[in-house]
Amino acid sequence: MGGKTGSDWRVAVGVVVAPVGLRGEVKVKLLTDFPDHLAQLSAVCLAWSDGREEAARLLGVRFHGALAVARLEGIASREQAEQLRGCEIRIREDMCWKLGDGEYYFFQIVGLEAVTQQGKSLGKVREVLHTGSNDVYATERFLIPATHTAVASIDIEAGRLVVRDEDQVVAL
Repeated sequence: MGGKTGSDWRVAVGVVVAPVGLRGEVKVKLLTDFPDHLAQLSAVCLAWSDGREEAARLLGVRFHGALAVARLEGIASREQAEQLRGCEIRIREDMCWKLGDGEYYFFQIVGLEAVTQQGKSLGKVREVLHTGSNDVYATERFLIPATHTAVASIDIEAGRLVVRDEDQVVAL
């Protein structure tokens, strides 16, 4: 495994849930819609809940539904793999799968300033909620359906999400 990393490794693509076998492989709960992309990566960051981060070389990945089994350089025993339980596997934003026009990752939406077309502030998007019919952008005071009917535009560079009409949102 490598040395320390910077905060640019912020996109979580999986969480180590358990060791697998005796040779240091780990079972990973996937947090990405593009799991096959992981097989193309060689470098990742391991991030523990206490704030420690460490660069790691990804040697191989195989998939089992919403789970993956990964091999990491320097992890050769079940005991070493057990030490990774609970840590996130992260990548840099520039390593993410390229999306089409008008498609965004949740990490790009969180933090945007939500405003109406009339300029009224609805607050910063704090999280994206997953519902049965569509996702919902939650600010401190409002819930905004993540639909074309409700959202007029998203401008990542400007840090703004523009809502068509205040009638489209639900006050908390």
